Amino acid sequence: MLNKIQLWAVALLLATFYGLPAAKGQSAAQGPVIYLRATVDHLRLRAQPAKNAAVVVELPEHTQLKFLGVTGGTVEQISLRGVTHNARWYKVAHNDNTIGWVYGGAVAVSSVYLPEEARPSDVKEDFLQITAVSKNEFEKGLAKYQTTVLRDTLEHPEVDQRFQITCDNGKTLEFRDTIDTVYDGENSWYYDYVGQLAAIGQYIISLSASEWDVYRFVDRRTGKIVQSIDLPMGLPELSPNQKWVALGSNDPYESIGGLQMLFADHTGIYPAFTVQQPNKGVDQYYWSPCGELFFRLETTFSAEENQPEVEYYRLKMYEP
Repeated sequence: MLNKIQLWAVALLLATFYGLPAAKGQSAAQGPVIYLRATVDHLRLRAQPAKNAAVVVELPEHTQLKFLGVTGGTVEQISLRGVTHNARWYKVAHNDNTIGWVYGGAVAVSSVYLPEEARPSDVKEDFLQITAVSKNEFEKGLAKYQTTVLRDTLEHPEVDQRFQITCDNGKTLEFRDTIDTVYDGENSWYYDYVGQLAAIGQYIISLSASEWDVYRFVDRRTGKIVQSIDLPMGLPELSPNQKWVALGSNDPYESIGGLQMLFADHTGIYPAFTVQQPNKGVDQYYWSPCGELFFRLETTFSAEENQPEVEYYRLKMYEP
């Protein structure tokens, strides 16, 4: 007969090999938490992973869904909004209590949150894959990298704490610093011209205030501010196919940082998804010629870290 120690050992082995819950007091490492968003209106959450399965509920476009880490069914060809998709089904939770399946062609990744115990390379899904790479591989590509931001600052000189940009429609925009000395700079706003993503017609304006920074994307064609991104780190980088913009982020107040991915089209630029982790920040990143994003993740917020931990990754995504 097995004694208590032997029984505990058997239970631990079963938990390891068959995914059973760990014994009380044993904490399992948390994996990535992935959220998807509906890219079509009347998204059908189905009871089973098949297009003919019963509909649990219909959801509006942009609805956030928690991916439960399970794929199912077969790859099915379905046309949505005039585009043919070949995708499988994903098990998701709506409002954390309604469980069902959604077709992969009708959703896109919205955000990836990595607990401290997780690694970006734990993300291996159909729609997003992140792979660890060596420092040598990362730096080899970094040596060839050139920023996609046109640094044409000399064409927009700052005079008396102001500068101007001219849009394709002839409209001129002026940006002027607002300095309030009464409150020791707490209410001061400083503008800087960063450059432009010329290929997609976006000016980049930096706005700084006390303990706060933001990038504003101004559409060169219309002069409209189409997007504002808080607490950026580095320069926006445009993918070779001119559909994605990558931007590092670092929020010391929330002790979280990572990547912000934006989607660009002929009408503007839009937030697509984020990859974030506590006590980490992304300060170096670049696109490879084949459209994979390489990035450097560094421990940035812990005062106890004399030598910050540095990791290197390659991110690959499906086209939306």
